[in-house]
Amino acid sequence: EAVNAVGMSYVGVTPRLSSDYKSDSLMARLPLIGWLLWRFQRFTPLRLGLLPVKSQDMPRTANIIAKEADDMWTKRDPASVLEYLQAQFPQVDIREMVDDEELERFAEIEPGRFPPCQWCTTASLVLPSGAGLALLGDALHAFPPDMGAGVNSALADVTRLNDKLDEFNDDWGKSLAAYNDEAVREARAVAQLTQVGFPFQYSQNLPRKYIKQLVIVLRLLLHKAVPILAPPVA
Repeated sequence: EAVNAVGMSYVGVTPRLSSDYKSDSLMARLPLIGWLLWRFQRFTPLRLGLLPVKSQDMPRTANIIAKEADDMWTKRDPASVLEYLQAQFPQVDIREMVDDEELERFAEIEPGRFPPCQWCTTASLVLPSGAGLALLGDALHAFPPDMGAGVNSALADVTRLNDKLDEFNDDWGKSLAAYNDEAVREARAVAQLTQVGFPFQYSQNLPRKYIKQLVIVLRLLLHKAVPILAPPVA
């Protein structure tokens, strides 16, 4: 069993969700409550993760994340996808939310897969000619989106390299050597932290997820009661 999201597959579907979306179902008007009730009743691991947008009139992509062995990935035609999604989310009208073109695209697309936590042990290279090479972002480190650290880590790499170039007056040899030491250390730290930071957010192991949440609550209470003996939860 994966300790984090490694080995889980994902794909996006774009439902038509807007401020004027209405239904006779109370659970559809309160999708979060509806999802929670259905999840409790059926104990299903499937959920729709809707990405926020500035305007409710804009298309919103819903990410579906599930284990590679999930029955979801065996649905290879629009009708099967529609039937499966409607069974998983009866509190909303999937047919009203997702059109035929989107269902067909969803059925045909190959799902992506979250990578294992990994990083390079070398982040830069300076050639005898004076030319240099630096690894940044996913070229330097890759991990599942358990903590949403991918984009921020890539931006930090860019900032770090720019700071080194300023510090050494655009001397690429010295700048890349200094960048290498810091970038590798940070890449290793983020990749290792991702493995334990929020490992069960996709409910891939419900018993272990609830145990971890209970441990966090107990640690918080212990820290408030005896802060000298119990460090704060990271």
